[in-house]
Amino acid sequence: MPANWIFFAELFVLKGALIAFLIREWIVMDRDIKRRRAEKAAEAQAAPRTVEPATAVAQDRAA
Repeated sequence: MPANWIFFAELFVLKGALIAFLIREWIVMDRDIKRRRAEKAAEAQAAPRTVEPATAVAQDRAA
């Protein structure tokens, strides 16, 4: 078997490893994004914001 076959086989293996690594990182990143979105949604639901009426805000500014 010529030496260049070994070189091409090594490149093929390294390319496969790189693709597998990138797919794994993409899955982990996607999972982290979904987890952060879920945490933000839970926080927003747990502590809803209170909106003051415009008159109360105007009275505070006048005082």
